Amino acid sequence: MASKASKRITSPLAEKLFHNGTQIAEDHEVTFPNLQPVTESISVMGTIDIPLRGLFQDMEFSVKLNGITKHYGEITTPGEMHTFEHRWVDDHIGSDGSQKFVGKKVFLSGLLKSSGAPNTKLGENTELECTYTCIRYKLVDDGKTVIDFDRFAKKCIVNGKNYYEDLDKYLR
Repeated sequence: MASKASKRITSPLAEKLFHNGTQIAEDHEVTFPNLQPVTESISVMGTIDIPLRGLFQDMEFSVKLNGITKHYGEITTPGEMHTFEHRWVDDHIGSDGSQKFVGKKVFLSGLLKSSGAPNTKLGENTELECTYTCIRYKLVDDGKTVIDFDRFAKKCIVNGKNYYEDLDKYLR
């Protein structure tokens, strides 16, 4: 059986950030949430933590913008659902040297958890970082959905497998 050719992926070549459907930045940083299940400790030849399927720890994501823009007030509004779409392009380099642009997207929805106070210092870039409690997280790589997580819709799909499906069938 032939093995797949390995690919090297460069860092993003271009990116855009949208907030509630409006483009707000091209020079930014997004930190994705960690999918971390709730665990239960059991004793078997010591202690082992077993992930509980369908339950997840609090998750958060952050958005860092360069400079204070007109969008500062929009992304720091407390008590409202914030929806972000982060798009970027990677350059994949095949083992044979071929190159291919690959589009990626992440969709994030959440509630403002904290907003770092921007500061200014002569000669340095002003940054603003906001952290959000994650409600929805969807990662799309080259048109294929890799992760589709939504707390309110009770959905956790990873690589096409719905981890809530088995749980949900017992509640019908």
